[in-house]
Amino acid sequence: MKSLAALFLACLALALLPNAMPEAAPNTPTPIRIAQITATPLPFFTPPPTDTPTDTPTPTITLTPTITLTPSITPTPTIAPTQIGTAVPGLLSGDSALWTPPAPTNRVGGNFLFGRPFSFRHNTYWSREYGYGSTKRGQLQIHHGLDFANPHGTAIQAVGDGVVYYAGADVERLFGPRPDFYGILVVIEHPFMYSTGEKIYTLYGHMRETVAYNGQQVKAGEVIGYVGATGVALGAHLHLEVRIGDPESYDATRNPELWLTPYEGAGVVAGIVRDIYGNKLEGVQLELQAPGNNHLTFSYSGTRVNGDNILGENFVFADVNTGYYYLTVKGADGALAHRQMIYVWAGQVTFVEVHLLP
Repeated sequence: MKSLAALFLACLALALLPNAMPEAAPNTPTPIRIAQITATPLPFFTPPPTDTPTDTPTPTITLTPTITLTPSITPTPTIAPTQIGTAVPGLLSGDSALWTPPAPTNRVGGNFLFGRPFSFRHNTYWSREYGYGSTKRGQLQIHHGLDFANPHGTAIQAVGDGVVYYAGADVERLFGPRPDFYGILVVIEHPFMYSTGEKIYTLYGHMRETVAYNGQQVKAGEVIGYVGATGVALGAHLHLEVRIGDPESYDATRNPELWLTPYEGAGVVAGIVRDIYGNKLEGVQLELQAPGNNHLTFSYSGTRVNGDNILGENFVFADVNTGYYYLTVKGADGALAHRQMIYVWAGQVTFVEVHLLP
């Protein structure tokens, strides 16, 4: 029995020795290995320090103002604005504080593809008394373009890139209602397509001489001829037209005021004036009125001149400084027939439709 007891005590002593614990060793480093495994993916999910500045601004925050602009597409600025915001003095006593509506995110009509046909050292402002579709109060025939008065010999520039379709006199080839109507002229075909899929042309009439030739490639601003008074012209000036589809058709014109880029800080007002039955009215006097900044025009019909394919306008005000205006319409007796407030944005077309009651 003593030997058995001694043997039991010897085995117990061996079991208590440090080197005699093979089962405990694999359990102690296990948390360390787990920590290492869970730590290794962190560098792959944490952006490097150099990337953090680009992530913190979050571009989606800067996009939120553009979302607030989208409602401005639906209202054309013909409704009287809410009476809050920046003061606009001089309109009416009750209009001392007016809200400036946001600019539309999409331009309403208007092409603005072309520059001016003259250098800004010369006159780049066309006659407002005899604009597109005007008869100058019945004194002249319906006008199919715009007239820029400049002295004889002033260099005329192409308003856009293109290819010269024709350069010469309109005696053998008819571009107007009769031969020698435009005198010496140039017609340029531009590399743009109209909304109908037709080609776009510009015509430059009454030149003294042309320096362009048929088939020539020209750039915007390139000199193509010089001001004269050939053909049916009252004094030295350039007659400019925009034609769609058929460059030799006198009835293929559109209003160039919707194609020439406005002056800096200015926009365009276009619209339709109708009678109570929805018919477009011709020869109606319209005015834009603001303190020290008034504009006058007359509506035109679609019998010989055309409105834009999308807008269908029959009046246009061009180069209108941005801001508030009263649009007023005079009746046949000269009395006020309509008035509403509109806002003009720079580089945009403000579209207005007016229905006159009998």
